[in-house]
Amino acid sequence: MIKLKLVWDSTKSRIFTRETILLFQHKEQKQVDVPVEVIYASKNNLRDILTFQDERYIKVFERFLNQGDQGYFAYLEGQCVHRSWVRKGPSIIKLHPVLNTKLDQGEVFIHYCETAPMARGRNIFPFVLLRIVKDFPDQNRVLISVNSKNNSSIRGIVKAGFAVKYEYYLFNFMGFKTIRCR
Repeated sequence: MIKLKLVWDSTKSRIFTRETILLFQHKEQKQVDVPVEVIYASKNNLRDILTFQDERYIKVFERFLNQGDQGYFAYLEGQCVHRSWVRKGPSIIKLHPVLNTKLDQGEVFIHYCETAPMARGRNIFPFVLLRIVKDFPDQNRVLISVNSKNNSSIRGIVKAGFAVKYEYYLFNFMGFKTIRCR
């Protein structure tokens, strides 16, 4: 059933899309204290995400590691409750299934973030974002994108000192797409 929903969602977004994607850039150093341990993802600890993720994500994260992405897992009381991934430029990144953009040298892009339902609302997401920012002090820009309807993620991103850099307005119907950037 989950696979059928994923296929439908992917197909639907290719047929019709009308969304706004926000691209944030880190601007201001903030302080968030949370009693979690953040560990880099590796092939040895990928299975830790099974506390809140489906088995199929193991292959996705193995692919990320093979592509050179850096993963971050956050642990609360010994259980993995959050994951975030980082890609360094230069690279092409996917902000949405119909929107790719170039990531330049000196830029990093945070992607594929999720917090376990039982750990939401505890500032784990902004804490991990700030850890990522600290890990890349020599990068010119640290970026993250989110759908404009995802208010919870937007609150966490802003709490970590990020500000909107661009708004992408996407319209796609049967392969005819219009993308406006503001």
